Amino acid sequence: MKLDATLVPDIASNHTLYRYHKAIRDHLEIQGEGKHIRHVAAQAMHKAAQVMEHPADLISAATEVLVKEHCELPAFSTVARMAGRIRTLVNRGIYQRIQTKLSDAEQQALLALLEQEGESTSPTPFNRIKEAPKSAALTHLDEWLSRLIWLESLGNMQHLVEGIPYAKVKHLAEEARSLHATNLKDNPPSKRLALLVCLIHQATVSTRDKIVVMFLKCMSTLTTKAKEELERLKAEERATAEHFIEVFSDVLHVTTEQEDSTSSDQQIREVLEREGGAAHLLAQCEQISAHHGNRYQPLVWRLYSRHRKALFQVIKTLDLQSTTSDQTLVDAVNFLIAHEEDRGKYVDATLDLCFVSQKWLRTISVQHDGKDCYVRKHLETCLFSYIAASLKTGDLCVTGSEQFADYRSQLMSWAECEPKVAEYCQRLNLSTTAEGFVEHLRTRLTEVATAVDQGKPKNQYLQIDEKGEPSLKWLKAKAAPRGLKQLEEALQMARHLRGLLDAGQVAHINHRHITAEKLEAAIRDVINCFHRFKLPHYGGDEKRAAADGTQYDLAEENLLVERHIRYGGYGGIAYQHVSDTYILDTYILLFSHFVSCSVWEAIYILDGLMRNTSEIKPKTFHADTQGQNLPVFGLSRLLGIELMPRIRNWKDLKFYRPERSTTYEHIDTLFGDNVADWELIKTHWQDLLRVVISIQEGKILPIWDWICLHPNCPNIRVPDGRGFFLGTKRTT
Repeated sequence: MKLDATLVPDIASNHTLYRYHKAIRDHLEIQGEGKHIRHVAAQAMHKAAQVMEHPADLISAATEVLVKEHCELPAFSTVARMAGRIRTLVNRGIYQRIQTKLSDAEQQALLALLEQEGESTSPTPFNRIKEAPKSAALTHLDEWLSRLIWLESLGNMQHLVEGIPYAKVKHLAEEARSLHATNLKDNPPSKRLALLVCLIHQATVSTRDKIVVMFLKCMSTLTTKAKEELERLKAEERATAEHFIEVFSDVLHVTTEQEDSTSSDQQIREVLEREGGAAHLLAQCEQISAHHGNRYQPLVWRLYSRHRKALFQVIKTLDLQSTTSDQTLVDAVNFLIAHEEDRGKYVDATLDLCFVSQKWLRTISVQHDGKDCYVRKHLETCLFSYIAASLKTGDLCVTGSEQFADYRSQLMSWAECEPKVAEYCQRLNLSTTAEGFVEHLRTRLTEVATAVDQGKPKNQYLQIDEKGEPSLKWLKAKAAPRGLKQLEEALQMARHLRGLLDAGQVAHINHRHITAEKLEAAIRDVINCFHRFKLPHYGGDEKRAAADGTQYDLAEENLLVERHIRYGGYGGIAYQHVSDTYILDTYILLFSHFVSCSVWEAIYILDGLMRNTSEIKPKTFHADTQGQNLPVFGLSRLLGIELMPRIRNWKDLKFYRPERSTTYEHIDTLFGDNVADWELIKTHWQDLLRVVISIQEGKILPIWDWICLHPNCPNIRVPDGRGFFLGTKRTT
């Protein structure tokens, strides 16, 4: 209050003290009315108690709201009593909600789980729920499958916990897990039943997740071992291949030296008989050709047969559903289950395998008795491989799972998206039909590929070797323009003065006036004001922006901090988006976000553009290798953003040609065998629009879609339909 240090207030009575209190509250603009404060705190605690459990968390939530509302903080004992009372009230409501959904028979069945079966020393079924089988390894898959079947026999708990926040269900399950059966009996019936329901639900969900993880590990192991076996066989067959060259050389010598065809035929037969006979050589030739082209697929069956029963049990126990409009893989799963008991070598080729690669088709497709057939054993290994791949990418989901749940539940439904399609497509100059969308992509890819091919002879920096691997020569630096140094010196003198505020004044302003919403609004206003000056526009184009991360040292007691070899110390990354308009080295900062050092920065690159509320709306975005990946390329196009990153190791990327019959004079080796699957893109057109319109409407952030595609790794695997679209976009 800036009172003189020698001034001692006269507080002779309580009335004077209360007047001082009121004067201080009025000066600090703080609410001091007790009833209002308790009402604000109670509302904040009740809202927090829906997802939080510990009283300390409820008190922290209430304190944050009270400070934001400029309310005087009540005594700790007051808020502690309120937290305990509100927590009990909210939990009691949850217990009663679950109990009312249970019939009398279901309640008795659940309570019977707390009773011992048989001898007094035998464990209760409740203990069996808590005690999971051995580690989630392939050798224990049968035990985990038996556990899931038993848990599902206890009843479907999903509908009982609907409407209850997941964090609350998880905490109640952990509380039940920490109790003994006798301790659980001491609770009221409603709480006892609620804890049992939450425990069974969480045990069932986690068991499904572990079974899927074991299934994925099994298929990954089979694939890895098959590839290793292929390399071993190729090494062994190298000598056989060299022997074939020698035999072929002898045959050519006989053919060129003998003019008489009868005599040459006789000598060729002698050469073949000397090397083991034509039948023996043909068998060796077929063995080598089977492994030609790095096809490990025929070798998977040898390793798969011992796991066949368990893998079939997995797909029969789990409820697999497609998360896209394409149902062909789900139909294939049902076909697989229906023909589990078949023992024939072949099955009729009636199944649609449009999602299968050419190498797998070559492995499973044969002609038998004049008609097309599939080799049953190879068909099984093929479908199990694609089931595993689709679970990883999100094309398939598991009902009742947490880790492999249906991500579409977070998206807008197609009924909600359909009225917005016309306006969205018009804004981005896209066709409103799947056919038109695909035709636009095909035409664009064809035009770009043709232009690059025609311009290749004049491009002295781009080199493509015989393997199709591209490389770029170093560009020569341009000379600095005249007068640049003088301009920099003149602009340096125009910098604003610093040091006008001390740390205490800044802290006072932050405590009294700053909230996250006000700070973001202030940043937006500063950016807009800066943008209105004429001078910054000489430094760049407002339609362009760039992103990069800067490492900062942080306290070790921080959730974001970690040590990373790239930076050689503890810290975090400030990932920043800056506009291309600048004065000297002062850019306009549009967005910043702190992330951990190991995070692939591309997952945040589009979030900043979606959250940008300033007048600067960049359409072209530059970044380094960390600022790009396959999903970001596709999403940026669908969001009307042109992504122009610098890509490290770009020779390892796939480039797609428009049609298999299309060839190019100068860049043909760049594409290899990669051809865009336009029919698959057309099938997934609706799924693409659901994702991007949900982002536009603020239902989800772009980072969410990246995590759905692959949660842990920058080398992303994506669903087939979206994968081809993203690949064609990155190619152009």
